[in-house]
Amino acid sequence: MDKQIYAAIDLGSNTILMLIAEVLSDGTFNVLTDEHSIARLGENVDKSGMICDAAIERASEILTKYRAICDKYQVTKIAAFGTSALRDASNGSEVIKIFSEILNAVVKIIPGDLEANLSFLGSIENDDDCTVIDIGGGSTEFIAGNNSEVNYKRSINVGAVRLKEKFFAAHPPTADEIKNAVEYLNENFKAIEFDSINKHFYAVAGSPTAIAAIYQNIREFDYSKIHLFELNSEIINSVWQKILNSSIEDIIQNYNMHPQRADIISSGTLILKTALEYFKAEQCTVSVKGLRFGILKNMITNQILL
Repeated sequence: MDKQIYAAIDLGSNTILMLIAEVLSDGTFNVLTDEHSIARLGENVDKSGMICDAAIERASEILTKYRAICDKYQVTKIAAFGTSALRDASNGSEVIKIFSEILNAVVKIIPGDLEANLSFLGSIENDDDCTVIDIGGGSTEFIAGNNSEVNYKRSINVGAVRLKEKFFAAHPPTADEIKNAVEYLNENFKAIEFDSINKHFYAVAGSPTAIAAIYQNIREFDYSKIHLFELNSEIINSVWQKILNSSIEDIIQNYNMHPQRADIISSGTLILKTALEYFKAEQCTVSVKGLRFGILKNMITNQILL
């Protein structure tokens, strides 16, 4: 039997992620490579209503590189999903045609509830009841359940890029900007059924990962030190103060952070900090997995039409 090599691509509002894995006969998989690049597709989408040309160009360069990596690993099946920015942009359908041509595979825009389901599936580590909070660039997903089922899910249209563009004129944000952002977040959190949220949180995506790295002074990504790291309120508040007391240049230099991660680390941290306070959760577990792992698992089980 020929090798089954699958690629799962997550076209987010800030990052574009690609997981390539060999699928084994028993349904498990071995990760061959896990690629991370920043395109900032969600840049000014709230203001213009469109994916801008510069973002399309950045994403096209990344996807050209990803297509070459797929060829290198002799990938047999690709699933590529666009999320919040592509959902909301008036030119989203035209943009995914460009991306589909580059990848030689169909890029699909998925609704928020399916994104939430797949993110949950990709993040959970055991059968325990938990809530996954996936802080994207354009939206944040809250998904509660366990390994066998999702009991509750809600996607809110607030992510790290959107919050920054809406409230933070510069870095560090002012006290008034922070106050207004927190009020806005809490207002959005009211749409979530408080009693449906399990207080055992898994925090997914770039912001929680960056918080864990800053706290541990990690300059190069180390899976063993980041994945499943426990963030409590004391750690998050400590990192929050470090961020507020540092310039963007300091954050980039001291933590070897990509400039387009560094400029949204304040808004991403504030979303996580405010969410845990709102839902009265004392800590969360960092997961470096998320949507792309959920896409891969669904490719293996053929649960969704790809």
